Amino acid sequence: MSYKTMVVNLAVDANPAAILNLATELAQRFDAHLIGLAAADVPPLVATGEGMVHEGKVMQIQRLEIEKRLAELRELFELSGPRSAANGDNTYAARRALWAWQLVQPISS
Repeated sequence: MSYKTMVVNLAVDANPAAILNLATELAQRFDAHLIGLAAADVPPLVATGEGMVHEGKVMQIQRLEIEKRLAELRELFELSGPRSAANGDNTYAARRALWAWQLVQPISS
């Protein structure tokens, strides 16, 4: 049995180098497509002395930080494939890789 599509989960709070290297190597070895996946959510509530409150400004800052990290992970994923010796292009990633991400929205009441 062979696998033609593999998914690699890139955690937003971890260094992806080792898992990207392994996933790229395995995808090449089995001539498989590689899907990079990352997901995160913005905590919707902040605890205060008066209870749980919605803090819009804090949520906006957290969302921007997460979006920045997701963009960094995408760039690392897209650059993780082997480069062609002839022209330096990342031909493997261009042909065989797909990036997917999700930033979960808080549920409003």
